[in-house]
Amino acid sequence: MPSRPPQKSKITSMRKQPRAFHHLKCTLALGLLVLINGCVPVPGSAKYFEHDMAVSVDGRRYDFKRYFECTQTTELSEADGKLHPRWNRSGGGFTTVDIGSGRVLVYFITGDCESEHQEFPVARRGRLDPYAPDVVRVLDNARDPQRLYFLTGKMDGFPVKIEYESTSRIDAVNGPIGPSEAELALKETVRDSQHGFQRVTMSVIPFEVWGAADAARQYFSQFKTVTVARVGEAPPVSGWPDSFVQFRFYRERNYQKGANGQIAELNELDAEYDGEAFTVKDSPQVGVQTWYATRETRTAPKLNDAPVAVVNYKGVVFKVKNLQEIYDPATKNILLFANWHVPYPWGGPDSIDVKRLMSSR
Repeated sequence: MPSRPPQKSKITSMRKQPRAFHHLKCTLALGLLVLINGCVPVPGSAKYFEHDMAVSVDGRRYDFKRYFECTQTTELSEADGKLHPRWNRSGGGFTTVDIGSGRVLVYFITGDCESEHQEFPVARRGRLDPYAPDVVRVLDNARDPQRLYFLTGKMDGFPVKIEYESTSRIDAVNGPIGPSEAELALKETVRDSQHGFQRVTMSVIPFEVWGAADAARQYFSQFKTVTVARVGEAPPVSGWPDSFVQFRFYRERNYQKGANGQIAELNELDAEYDGEAFTVKDSPQVGVQTWYATRETRTAPKLNDAPVAVVNYKGVVFKVKNLQEIYDPATKNILLFANWHVPYPWGGPDSIDVKRLMSSR
């Protein structure tokens, strides 16, 4: 019988496999990791950053240095089925620090993972989004917070001022990634001690705007005292008559419009909470926006429920669910009151906040 030809060992045959086959195996392995984990870290992509925040409190300067890490991953896109790079941050997010006299500074540790250095503007312009992370906040007390302040810029007269905020890339960290243990403990104290905050604003709609129609002028001439618009008197398009309570002829008002069609040039004032109700302040406090812990926020049955706001205007007390109009014949102005609510003092919910909100439903 003829002898069988010598068989190649498996190791030898694997070494002689085409390079394309190895590439295919790597691709399949990578795809398997993506399917299991959703993303794959890119080796050697880690970057370290230092976030610097400087504030002055009653003339004393505080400098805070915190560190975060950026790691690049590759993720599979459901849109095109391809792998795309993405930066993930570790150590970022909202942190809380003690700035003396019971006050707590709340700010966001962040930065662009592809920038070597960033300086953040001290003054924020335009209407503030209460959930925006780039707004620095101050609580008046950690264990019994009564007021939450949004700092919008340097302001004379307010005890806390933002001096400087930046992020820079560094070679190595000189401390823990993210908030310290003490800061995490302080944040838990704040979380356990607060029940949300309210803010009420008043926008002035002058006669020149609402009096454009003859029917509107005749209608408002009947009111001799401060009058609160009634639910259902002028049902809004939204279909929520108890949330948006307006007077008749609201569609015939001659508002000034901006470039994007939004209503512009209405004077807006903040209301101040006196322990019982919100009252209108004579002038806005430039540079800071104040939110209040009220009787309604403390007694709300659920954390994610927006409580009504109680307002006292010239002795007339009424409730505002969302938007509420009243008419003042002494000034011939329609006053639009807006009720705002945030369930926590930081801009976005942590995972534990989401769990608490869900459990309170």
